[in-house]
Amino acid sequence: KVQSKRNNNFLRQYGFTHDNPAIALNYYRLRMVDVDGAAEFSEIKSLRFLGLKNAEVFPNPAKGILNIRFENWGRVKGVTLYNSVGIAAYRSKEKPEQNIDVRHLPSGVYTLRVTLSDGPDETHRIVLGR
Repeated sequence: KVQSKRNNNFLRQYGFTHDNPAIALNYYRLRMVDVDGAAEFSEIKSLRFLGLKNAEVFPNPAKGILNIRFENWGRVKGVTLYNSVGIAAYRSKEKPEQNIDVRHLPSGVYTLRVTLSDGPDETHRIVLGR
């Protein structure tokens, strides 16, 4: 639960860290309750967490450049960095790069998804700081 910031005209962001996700597919959605008791659910989002990682991501926490190392980079089809509310803050071009400039992104906890052409996606929790 996250306490409401009440009604106003400013965009508010809320975050939540799932400290112990299952080593499998995890499903997430938000239940938003107005002060009058009316409730609504967000769409369902999913993330797969694997026990064994092939990619090495460093430094973590990162301040400038986030580096991704993968034994066979040719298998990497895409790289996406999601902020704490599941919005893509960075999405690779057609040819993914191994070094991502994150200096322009706000501090916080992010999820890095490495999409492979021949296997399950990998996810990594990344902290960006200043």
